[in-house]
Amino acid sequence: MLDRAISQCAVAIWATNLDGEVVLSEGGLLSQVGLEPGQVVGLNVRDFPNFEQWQQAVVRIHKGEEKVTFVSEVNGAESASTAASTHPSPYNSRGIWLETYAPLRSPAGRVVGILASAMSISDALPIAPLSDCPFGGCLIERDEQQP
Repeated sequence: MLDRAISQCAVAIWATNLDGEVVLSEGGLLSQVGLEPGQVVGLNVRDFPNFEQWQQAVVRIHKGEEKVTFVSEVNGAESASTAASTHPSPYNSRGIWLETYAPLRSPAGRVVGILASAMSISDALPIAPLSDCPFGGCLIERDEQQP
């Protein structure tokens, strides 16, 4: 039932190991950016735009943070690095995403990867420019003027 809910909602859930290899990618948001569930499994996040956010999340999680949140501008015109150019970019559309990263832990409690979720907030209106709230600190309200 959880699988069906994730696939029908405008969310994406993915996980990586600490080397950045994608080990899970699921969710209905994937189709909105031209991907199928599991399509990027085996690829490395270093090959995609916004890699720096994943890298910052890893550093912050290793420093003890349990949740790291970013507001991202997804730009379909951005090009992935050479290694990813042989695969579809996970950014085939434009929009604004709210991304949350958390540690993926072994049964012993050691951080072994990163679990992440994203939801599109493109239909929302940032209260402040995204450049003023790079870590998800701005408030967002619904833009009632959009169709």
